[in-house]
Amino acid sequence: MEACFYASGQTLGEFLENLPNFHSKVMLFYPNLSPPDFRVDKVSENEYQLFYYSHRQGLDAFVVGLVQGLAKFYNEKVETFYGSVGDEKANCVINIKLLK
Repeated sequence: MEACFYASGQTLGEFLENLPNFHSKVMLFYPNLSPPDFRVDKVSENEYQLFYYSHRQGLDAFVVGLVQGLAKFYNEKVETFYGSVGDEKANCVINIKLLK
């Protein structure tokens, strides 16, 4: 599974930019998976907005934890905080700032 992470990017920023396609790779291993959807907007060189869409409710904090875990995986530091959900269909919006 670690290979899937590196195949999606060599940095957290690259991974985030490829995140909307990540679950299609995971589904090769788990064909019955009903994954969430993500939209990632690059706000600036070091800032992203992650829109999380799922039929499962209450997993917002889990997604934040995954982002923080991925930062450790890529040996990077991040700040995460919830943004306003302008997209009515998104479960949440997570603002991610990559720290130098």
